[in-house]
Amino acid sequence: MSYILRSKDGVMRLKCSNNVVREITDGDYGFFRSYKSNKTDAPITVYEFSVSIQFTGGGGIEIFVWEGDLLIPDNG
Repeated sequence: MSYILRSKDGVMRLKCSNNVVREITDGDYGFFRSYKSNKTDAPITVYEFSVSIQFTGGGGIEIFVWEGDLLIPDNG
């Protein structure tokens, strides 16, 4: 499964794998919450960042995340 990192304004910042998401969320930088998507009728669970962070992923890629950004499951 992949995830989309979006700003609180809905702008797509990054598409990332489940492994990258696991590394980011293990750092306890935010919380999981319910989110109403315009793609589905049922709410989905997203991860909302409560702090701004800089994260270095696999291959040395630096990812900058701002407070309020969301990790949303990409279902297509």
